Amino acid sequence: MKLRTIYLSLYGYPDEISDPFSFETRCLCNFVQRPARKMKIDTEGFNNIVVCGDPSPDAAVRLVHEKSLSVPFIPDLERYKMATDDEKHRYFIEILTEGLHRANEFHPLPIPALLELIREYEDGKYRNCWIHQTKLLRGHGLRATLMCELTMHEFSLTLSVSRKEKILMSENILSTKPDEICFHYMFKDILLCDNNLVVTARRGFDNLAQIPLSRFEGEVGEGAV
Repeated sequence: MKLRTIYLSLYGYPDEISDPFSFETRCLCNFVQRPARKMKIDTEGFNNIVVCGDPSPDAAVRLVHEKSLSVPFIPDLERYKMATDDEKHRYFIEILTEGLHRANEFHPLPIPALLELIREYEDGKYRNCWIHQTKLLRGHGLRATLMCELTMHEFSLTLSVSRKEKILMSENILSTKPDEICFHYMFKDILLCDNNLVVTARRGFDNLAQIPLSRFEGEVGEGAV
């Protein structure tokens, strides 16, 4: 098996605590798990690490259902409730760092590489931005880019269209709660269809956006990219 996902969770705690905690921690966990997937980290019996709140000091790291490795931590709920956003980021980093070390005791992980990703997140002021796709529409002299940003409070997807370094369009086309389960199926590809620029969704869902290419006609710098 290969490691695919990393979660921080307060499953089993009251919803008014566990729900915001789950959303707010995705920014950090997603930042780490995206490059971690590319590392193709070998695991045994699990492809998912869940660092999960547990008040028992004797709780053990263990395999649970759905191929998950459950790594317990004792949450400081008062610290979490009273924290500012930056203080929450630092607290989440502490939890994840400890959780990865405990997971490593159960099954060897590339801890230095994973901790370096956490340091990059911290050095970058807790920003999680990435380019989902860039496509050159050579026959129209256009470059279309889907840019993602995940914060503690929101996921947003921006469609940018440019020609010869001039930005012709930059618009938010999707905002959801900050969890992959809310947005991953809603966009996939950039295609040309019947003189429209189309942002497709995953199979079974409606296209996310459709922009007529006529919108970009006559702009300065028209020509091949």
